[in-house]
Amino acid sequence: CCPSLDRVVDCSGRLLAAFFRAGLTGDERETAEAIGFHLGRFVAMADAAEDYEKDKRAGNYNLYLYIGDGRFGEEERRAAYEALCGELLAMEKYVLLLPHERYPSAGNLIKNILYLGLRERIAFLAPGEKGETPL
Repeated sequence: CCPSLDRVVDCSGRLLAAFFRAGLTGDERETAEAIGFHLGRFVAMADAAEDYEKDKRAGNYNLYLYIGDGRFGEEERRAAYEALCGELLAMEKYVLLLPHERYPSAGNLIKNILYLGLRERIAFLAPGEKGETPL
């Protein structure tokens, strides 16, 4: 097992990046690849955070069990939340570069996923009332 969070989640990022760039060229390819990379990292981290207790009880692999001291207390949750917010910000940078005028429905769907769905997915980690996200 790998003790480096980035090395583990980068694998997921590279997989989604390859999927997102398939069939595209030029700037659209680079933009889609970057979105896929950050989304893949986000999914790996969010899923591990969500499943931490269940995986620990069952003896299953969870990346948070292998970094640091293997605990996932308040400090680790805050760090995970901040890292996940960083991935959202990175995705937003590239989502805004998409040609939304050519595909307005797809653009709206992507923005809803980014601004609502993914933020809701990590709200359980957020400090403050009811898991508010600062973004």
